Amino acid sequence: MPESPPLLILIHGSWLGGWCWQRLAGSLTDRGWRVASPTLTGLGDRQHLGGAATGLSDHVADILSVLDFAEPGPVILAGHSYGGLVAAEVAALRPDRVSDLVVIDGPIATKGQSLFDQVPEMGTLFNAIARDGMVPPPDAAFLGLDPGDSVTEWTLSRLRPMPLRTHAEPARYGAGALVCRRHYLRFTDFPPTGPLAALAQKDGWQVAEVAAGHTAIVTHPEPVAHALTHLLRSEPGSPA
Repeated sequence: MPESPPLLILIHGSWLGGWCWQRLAGSLTDRGWRVASPTLTGLGDRQHLGGAATGLSDHVADILSVLDFAEPGPVILAGHSYGGLVAAEVAALRPDRVSDLVVIDGPIATKGQSLFDQVPEMGTLFNAIARDGMVPPPDAAFLGLDPGDSVTEWTLSRLRPMPLRTHAEPARYGAGALVCRRHYLRFTDFPPTGPLAALAQKDGWQVAEVAAGHTAIVTHPEPVAHALTHLLRSEPGSPA
């Protein structure tokens, strides 16, 4: 009997939920992956379980719980945008389970730093627009979505406010503590992640690119699934 592939756990970013992986998960399943796409506390269908007090550590606990209930064996964590911070913290805490980390067009976790520490202008903006500790969902332009498109409408209707604390709470471990294989998937139509991809490559991460906007996990499922599969199935140390 052929060995089953590792479980690929997809971790969404700000304002999103497990629902955002629906199209991409189908493309990954078609390529032979086993996929899980949990929703983080306070978002999506779990909006009622969180609020302004919800932080990065709570979302790390969410994914640790997913690992505890998963079947034994190695897992791969793929985190989009803010979800990359969550994935890196979990990978640092569970080196016995996590074989690979993929940061998808997001920040690289740094010990002792929050997302706002890494991107101060984001902190200024989010603190200015937050209401009762919650950051309202952005518009289509902020997410790189085409106004009026059916996928855009589907996406925007499901966005929920993001707890400000998730971006203000510092990482406890950071990517420097990782022992797993590390990969970075960049979406080239989103300029802010260019330097992050370059930094990852300099630090020995395998890097790949997809010509699409920041929300390509929703808008371009086939190219993203292809790039993820190529990254994860390439030999260690080989170019992506």
